[in-house]
Amino acid sequence: MTRLDLLAALRALEALPLAREGGRLLLPEETPEEVFQAIRPHKARLLRALEDGEEVPARALLEDPRRRALLLLPEEGEEKGVSLTRDPDPSGCPTHWQRVPELPPRGSRVAMVDEAGFGRLYRFKVKGVWYLLKFLPPFDGRVSLTDQQGRVRVLASLDEAAGFLALVTEDEEDVLVI
Repeated sequence: MTRLDLLAALRALEALPLAREGGRLLLPEETPEEVFQAIRPHKARLLRALEDGEEVPARALLEDPRRRALLLLPEEGEEKGVSLTRDPDPSGCPTHWQRVPELPPRGSRVAMVDEAGFGRLYRFKVKGVWYLLKFLPPFDGRVSLTDQQGRVRVLASLDEAAGFLALVTEDEEDVLVI
């Protein structure tokens, strides 16, 4: 089961509460069997997103950016430091994006703010699809990702963006470096 299956299962639970007691994850009795089976392999992720003794509706885990990031980030033993392999082929970049600089390689210094004080914009390509990445004010790590169809996602950090891209590319073997 992928992390995308976990998100779908939480959406199916909607207002039903999940709770954490120590190392135990508590689900309501009315949890459908297929949802239980989708959640089961991700117990550690869910425990990481819940405080001890806390009970919250499933949708709260999806709506809170911090909790969503904890659900999407890899666990120990999975791919280390979510890293997506960027596609070096420059073809297919939309013409109006070609003036935007490419995102430097992982480990490089990246400017979050441009000369005019706005969020810096970068482009990169993963698995044949171009994306724009923009750092958002107040420059606390939040970023937006825009795909070639104009869909925009606002994410809490670069790590959450990498986790999201790993999900949408749906290839657990080949993950992105940003």
